[in-house]
Order: sequence, then structure tokens, then C-alpha cells
Amino acid sequence: MSLNFLTDPVPHTEAVKLITDKPAVARDIFDQFPEEMQARAFVITGIEDMDVAQAVRDEIASLPAGADWKKVKKEIAAKISPWFTPEQADARAKLLLNHHARAAFASAHTRILDAQMDTFPFRKYRSSRISKEPRESHKALDGIVLPADHPFWQTHTPPWEFGCHCMDPIPLTAEEADGERKLDQTRPPEQQLVLEGAALKELESGTLTRGMNQRADIRTPKERGATYQWSARDTNLPYEEIRKRWDTPVAAEFEKWADKIKLSGGGTLLDHLSGSHPAVNPVKTLGLARAATFVEALTRSGLAAKAAWTRADLANLRSHLRVENPVQAAELIKGITGAKELGALVPKEIRRTVQDLLDILPRDIANTLPKLQITLAKFLMDDHGKKIKGVAGDYRPEGLPGGPRVRISLEALKGFRGEARRREMRRLLSHELMHWLHQDSIHTKSASYRKAISSHYSLRTAGQDLKTKDGVPYREGRFWHWYAGTQYHDDQGKPIGTGLEVPSVYFELWESPEKAIEHSDLHRPDSAAFRETFALVHSIFDSTTP
Repeated sequence: MSLNFLTDPVPHTEAVKLITDKPAVARDIFDQFPEEMQARAFVITGIEDMDVAQAVRDEIASLPAGADWKKVKKEIAAKISPWFTPEQADARAKLLLNHHARAAFASAHTRILDAQMDTFPFRKYRSSRISKEPRESHKALDGIVLPADHPFWQTHTPPWEFGCHCMDPIPLTAEEADGERKLDQTRPPEQQLVLEGAALKELESGTLTRGMNQRADIRTPKERGATYQWSARDTNLPYEEIRKRWDTPVAAEFEKWADKIKLSGGGTLLDHLSGSHPAVNPVKTLGLARAATFVEALTRSGLAAKAAWTRADLANLRSHLRVENPVQAAELIKGITGAKELGALVPKEIRRTVQDLLDILPRDIANTLPKLQITLAKFLMDDHGKKIKGVAGDYRPEGLPGGPRVRISLEALKGFRGEARRREMRRLLSHELMHWLHQDSIHTKSASYRKAISSHYSLRTAGQDLKTKDGVPYREGRFWHWYAGTQYHDDQGKPIGTGLEVPSVYFELWESPEKAIEHSDLHRPDSAAFRETFALVHSIFDSTTP
């Protein structure tokens, strides 16, 4: 007889759902939640960009789906790094991952234990085995045995306060609990594990004596005066169950408020909590090699045939393109100037935007790119020192004076504030970075890619007359945005290249996902054309491994 052991990660779908069901909200919104609802929300203090918070939440959800802990922590730290120092980002990533992933695992496990209560009517508490110095209150509880339906488990099922590393309780049969009682006859009273009589009453009063008169305070944070206590069980409760605890006026007031809160993933907070607008769980295909092609990534992520895409879908799609050992942005950025006028964090955000491109670009293609100078200027000037009107950014390729160079106009960002300005800066930079890749990579694959883009543009625009918008000549070509059809000319009016804006206009959609969602919808007459061009543009990221 042979034994077959499962060695690949097994998705813990219940834990995944518990995490992705948490609406990502800003701190001020979180603070307005009733305290019994706070464990059902996801917040990152110090980050108000809900796209980032939602992406971090979905990254955490990939852990119970089978992802590697270290890789997920690295991903989260990278996503939040613009708001923190590297050390702070790493520490915050670890904290977020430990808390939310462990709470989801524990919550899902608790549901199983509750369903098995008839078979396992007792539970044994297990303190942390990995924390160097567990809290005295948690350490004191190690090994105690109580009935599975005792109120203690409602408030002390790990993690029962922030940073708790205690493990899931061990379910015990009645016979196993009796075995512990027999062992207790050989132990001093203060070391007995099956709590009954005076020891149980002491526990219920909020203390527990262990060892030689060492009394530990085992009250919950809330009982000690904190505004809120974390509990794995709070994540378990559906909204309707929590709602039953409230008086009708309280429920009505909360729902009136929650119906006004719009979420970045669509719908309102009330829609999300009530289940009328459920979150889309990430469906990362974990344990498999990177998708060889963009088309394969579309298939793996379920988007090839899906009628309507979501933000979570796009994040999942991009995860399938990540290379194992990407070139680091620092290796390809010659310098960054003018960025601090937008704030001290902007240079980091620029580096992060460059890294986002390199994270999905095969190394051998990245290694053919020239080093890049990035400049943020009040406005753009031509080679004659004259202000260029109406241009938000430009790219000068290698071979021309000053190239390779990306410039972004601060003037173009004036109408944006806060996170909106940061996202617009990322969009403009992503657009220009794709020019860098499209025009200046000397990899043999890049040459065929340029030919494919040029042919695609020619076929799409065949027989079409030039139109002009904002002084820019273009052909429509069934592109999602007219600017993709731009046709450049030299000083003598002779056409220069074809399709030079196609890759950039489609690549910038990663920073404007709502546009990708809108135009990919199969209910739209232009969706097939959109998906065709979108896939072609991203074919440059296909694996170069033979």
C-alpha cells in the first residue's frame, strides 16, 4: 500500500473569504463603526488611499490561499512603502499580516470547532510557541481545559487582542478531558488544567493563579478599559446576526450612515456588509510558475471569458505576471529631480512606480533598457526654451539630446489634491515609462513587439482620415482613448512611426482601473477591440524563457 501526501498549498477558502469580505475603509470611517463591527473592516492607519488598502487586504488573503508568508510580507511592504520608512513598512506589513491572516484562520477554525461541539465538548487553550515573551495573561492560560460552550471562549478565542500569537484551541472529547482530570490529581492545585470549582470562579472573575501565588490578569482589553478588543469570533458574525443585537433606532441610524459611504471596489458600505454587493475574492493560482504569456495570465485569472472585470480581478491578473527576480528600480534610475515639491514621499512613489513595471518585466528585457532620468518640472520647455502648452509629460528616447528622459509637468497636477494627485502622477509616469520600454529596449523580442504594435495600428486605422483634437492629429482605430491613435509627423510633415502611443495609453490603465473595467465589459460593442489591444500591448511582458 502506498501513502499519498498532499504537498502543495491547499487554499483555505473560508479564511480567504473572511479577509476579502472586509471592506477597506479609511481610519475616520473605521472609528465610526460600532465596536462589534470593527473586526469586520480593514484599515491601515496612515494610509488613506483605499485602492492601496484594498490591494493589501487582497494580498493578505492570498496567504490562506497558499502563498508564501515571506513573499506576501515583501509585497505588502512594497505597496505601503511610500508612506513609511523601509523599517516601518516591514514592521507594519508583518503586523497586518499576522493579525488579519491569523484572525481569519482562527475564525474559520472556530466555525469548525463549534460545528463539532457534540463530538468535542471540551477545548484546551494553547499559548504562543513562537513569541519570545508572551504576555503573562496569555502564558497563564496555556493548557487550561474548559467546556467548549463556556463563555470564556467567546472572548478568549485567539487572537483575542491585537498581536496575540496564541494558537487555535485543541478540541477534546469527554474521555480526553477525563484523562486530564486524572493527571490533575498528580499536580498542585495552582497547576491543574481542568478548571472547576474555585479555580473556575477565579477565571470568571478575571484572574487566574498559576505557580506559587502568581496571579495573572486575564481580562480582555475591553474589560481593562480599552475602547475595543480584537476577537477571532467577531469576524465570524454575519451582519444580520450583529444587527439583531441593536435596538431598531440604532440599526436604522447605522444603516443610514453606511449607505452613504462609497467603497473603492464599488457599492456602498451597507451593500458590502449586507451582502448585496459581495467582494470578489482573489483567486491567485498559487504554487504554479509565472504565466508564460499575458493571454495565459488572462485565462488563469478567469478573465479571458469573464464578462465584467473588477479591481480585484485586475490585481489578480497582474500577480500572474510577476517575475521571480526582477531588476531593481535603483539599477535603472539615473536620477530624480523636482519630485520633492509634491512632498517628501513622492521620490519613493516614483521609484515604486518604476519598480511596478520592472516587477512584471522579464530580466533579460529589463537589462537592455538604458538608465533613465526622471524630472518633475513646473512646466515643460522645448529645446528652444519655450513653454510647451497642454503637455502633461513627455519621453525623450536614447539617441536624442538629453535622452533617455521622462518629464512630468507639475502644472498638469494642479487640479488634483492629496491621493488623487498621487494617483494622477503615477498614471502620467506609467504612460511615459511604457515609451521607455517600447522605444528603447534593444532586446530582439522588443523589435518584433514594435513591428506588431505598428501593424496593429495600421490595420485598425486603415482608410481612416486624420482628425485633430487639442492640436494633436490622430485616427480613431477603435482604441479606448482617442490619444492612442496619435500620428506623429516630422518638421516636413512626414509621418514618424505608427502606434507610438498605443502601448502607453493602454499600460496607464493599471493606474486607472475603472477605465479598464468599463471598456472590457462584454456588454459594450467595443469590448472585443479593447481586449485585443490590451493583450497585444502586454505581450511585451511574456516570458522570454525558451
